Amino acid sequence: MNSENNECIEFWAVRHGETAENERNVIQGQGTGTMTKHGMRQMMLAAEKLYRVPFDAIYSSDLPRALESAQIIQAAGHRKLEIHPLEGLREWHLGVLEGLTREECLQRYPEVWQGVCQSSVNVLIPGGESRLELLKRVHDCLEELVACHPDTGRRILLVTHGGPLRMILRMIVGELRDGNHDGAIDNGSISRFNYYPATKSWQLVAWNNTEHLI
Repeated sequence: MNSENNECIEFWAVRHGETAENERNVIQGQGTGTMTKHGMRQMMLAAEKLYRVPFDAIYSSDLPRALESAQIIQAAGHRKLEIHPLEGLREWHLGVLEGLTREECLQRYPEVWQGVCQSSVNVLIPGGESRLELLKRVHDCLEELVACHPDTGRRILLVTHGGPLRMILRMIVGELRDGNHDGAIDNGSISRFNYYPATKSWQLVAWNNTEHLI
């Protein structure tokens, strides 16, 4: 057991490094994405920040940009740990919006795009997930991880995307509803939250920490 807090299970979560699509304002969703040199540097800086943190397990979205990010962290001090890819940590499936720029989304699907931007709970994305479906997927994934690591004092690393991280924030600090903004989450940022099995409750410890990227 690596955590100093034996009452909880610690989760440390990293958003993948910047991609070429991020740089061009292209909506990736569950598309592949290609990390830029800047994105790789972001992950190297995150890896430097985390290399002395004794994790018990590493889980990553199974999308290439997240797996590549996880591998950079793994190589810097966590080679003994296997990376476990999970569909549950994938980015929000944005259907017809994927592959379009933000401007193209507004032009082709104005009502859908406005619903996405305004954090509408009921926005329906053709071919994609609703926000509530994303929230349930992420919630179920975390429940499974807690079940896999029931002992307190564990420290788990997650490498994922902005969408799932925003849903985790909503799970912890407030209900998902219209107008309840999802919160900023930068590429390469580190967030932390704890789960307390005794009370079945979550606690936000740190959100969108980017000090290591400066």
